[in-house]
Amino acid sequence: MPHPRTRGRRGAFLGLLVAAGVLLGSGTAHAHGNGTPTPADGEILRGTPERILLELPGDGPVTLELRDADGNPVAFTGAIERVPGVVRALPPVLEDGTYILEWRSENGNGWSTFSVGTPDATIAGIGKDPRPLTAFAIGTLLIVVALALARSTTRTAASSTNRPALSWTVASVLALGGAALLAPPSTLGGSITFLLTAAGAAGAALLAAGAGSRHAAVDIPDENDSHVPSNTARAMTVTGLTLLPAGAVAAIVRNTPANPFAGASLLALAALTMFLSVVLPLNVTRILAGKRGEKTSAVPLTVTLVAFVLLTSSALALEVRTRIDPLAAETRPAASCLAGTNRLQIQRCLDESLVATARSESIVVALDTLKRLLGTESRARFFCHEASHAIGRESLRVNGNLADAFRDGYDVCDFGYYHGIVEGAAGGFDDQTFLEAVPTLCEEFASAEELFYMQCNHGIGHAAARRTNNDMVRSLEFCDALALNTNLTGERLRIASNGCGTGVTMEWFATATADPNAAVTPRVSRPRDVCLNIPERWATECIEYVGNTLDASAPVESLRELGTWCGTTGHVEPCYRGLARAAAGVGIPARDAIAVCDAAGNDGARNECVRFYIAAVATTIDYDVSAVERICRELPAADREGPTSLCEQVRIAVIEVLAAGDGKR
Repeated sequence: MPHPRTRGRRGAFLGLLVAAGVLLGSGTAHAHGNGTPTPADGEILRGTPERILLELPGDGPVTLELRDADGNPVAFTGAIERVPGVVRALPPVLEDGTYILEWRSENGNGWSTFSVGTPDATIAGIGKDPRPLTAFAIGTLLIVVALALARSTTRTAASSTNRPALSWTVASVLALGGAALLAPPSTLGGSITFLLTAAGAAGAALLAAGAGSRHAAVDIPDENDSHVPSNTARAMTVTGLTLLPAGAVAAIVRNTPANPFAGASLLALAALTMFLSVVLPLNVTRILAGKRGEKTSAVPLTVTLVAFVLLTSSALALEVRTRIDPLAAETRPAASCLAGTNRLQIQRCLDESLVATARSESIVVALDTLKRLLGTESRARFFCHEASHAIGRESLRVNGNLADAFRDGYDVCDFGYYHGIVEGAAGGFDDQTFLEAVPTLCEEFASAEELFYMQCNHGIGHAAARRTNNDMVRSLEFCDALALNTNLTGERLRIASNGCGTGVTMEWFATATADPNAAVTPRVSRPRDVCLNIPERWATECIEYVGNTLDASAPVESLRELGTWCGTTGHVEPCYRGLARAAAGVGIPARDAIAVCDAAGNDGARNECVRFYIAAVATTIDYDVSAVERICRELPAADREGPTSLCEQVRIAVIEVLAAGDGKR
């Protein structure tokens, strides 16, 4: 039989080998898992990322999920692509806030967070600890070795005057190493495990210091004049060592992978560690008492079992869900948002302020606030339409359906409120569900006034662009699905398709011009050139919104330059119609807007441009038929006089629109 000292040295040597194995085999550690995500964990982005990438070893199946801070799932657009070492996914347009990216694979689980714009939440622990599988196996092995070494050392201490300090030190180091692997202090349950394990290691150190010494305060002599550790030291040691398997069980249960073989193996390992956590400490307790067969106090074992239950349950309960704490950020008054210089930041600030007003007061109050802002701040015109989109999305959340949301508010800026409602309705769809919904999403308005029907389909286009993260070609494919509605034929289908197509292009241009680095597809040198890179059947709808790309710092000169480009496209009339809408939106003098229209080069395009400009100002800016007369004073007599004159035609059309019952105030 080997000498006790030899056995202790063998145990220490084995422990050192295992510790070396941990250092060599634990692999690269990441903040939250066995994958490296892009956007990086904790990153704050200016806008929606163009792609979500995950560097993940292997080429096996991966489940990738994206959620907002409220826990609502966000469906990726298109299929998730898996190639060796990488997972790729395309998100839809993301509203400002904090998002959680979570992945699961046969090799482990992981998660990360990122924010778009301004974070709206802080993210604490999540319930799937994604460290490599080897960490669990090696951590558990360390615990088993530490327990075995402690058992061997305590037997030596009880039967000999040798000082087993080295063996106890190695056991303590192994115990703490196992604790770090199985329950890292970065989580609450892990911190509890680690601290209590450290207490156990301190007990082991006391034993190491006192074994064989008559003057050790923690020792009591037995009848053979050997020295047996006190109850305090025994309790600290056994409790600490037993908490380690408890941490292992909690970690294993939380991290059982989807792979059946690996899952069964880990559950078996969990059962083994539970067994060890009860049987080995009991054995160690008896040995610490001096004689294996002697009846010992049940206090250390009771403490151990209670700690085991509390720790395991707390680890599972506290870490099984993501803890999300809303940020108590102050919302700036809407008017103060316009004081900035960065267009994207101004828009974001204004949207947040008005949505906060809608939540704290009402949708109507938020729209009233925006309308008053238009009357006092001319600069608000540049941001009004997108801001009313944001109010519309909030209205859909509040009302729960399209019809009630349409009735709950009114138009402030070129029907943006209605467009936002439809965006909100489509926000929770994945690609297939949205594709199936498109043909009938606006059907309840098909028999109502044409204004609502047109604006609803235009909102579908906005929603399609957001669903595809502003991939114009893919977005327009959703608009093609309108033809699947057999009730839509002839002119009705043309109106619906035009509304959807212009919604796509309007959203695309708004994103491309707000931020030069925005994620838009196709990539072009100038935003207007995208119209030359899409199917010809949609060229008219695209070119009609090229006016939205104007340079707001020099609007008149920019509109004239865009007019020259319009003449090269073969779609002069819709192009100038878009310039007229843009001229009304930026509020340039009527005389300058008419001069832009006069440069069209043919009477048809020129007259359409003037008519559209007058109608846009009267129905989306002033909401008053008197705007027709005011602008017509700048036109030649031929455009103003007679029952069939241009101005009379526009006046009749404006009266019809203003009387359409869309709730303008």
